[in-house]
Amino acid sequence: LISGVRLGLAGCALGVLGSWGSARMVQTFLFGVTATDPLIYIISVLIILIMVLVASAVPAARAASSDPIDALRSA
Repeated sequence: LISGVRLGLAGCALGVLGSWGSARMVQTFLFGVTATDPLIYIISVLIILIMVLVASAVPAARAASSDPIDALRSA
């Protein structure tokens, strides 16, 4: 779970830096917001981090609920 969140945070940081760096190129395509609107960045990072948490927590919960002996026998 923790490693998934770390990867999600690193991806969000790289994405924000990349989008902030290319903001001038897409400025002409945006209507109603600016390319460097901090609220948009915050909302998008929060949505992505929620998806990362769900995508990491569901398999971790399934693995934690299984019996290790049965998993070893089936391998």
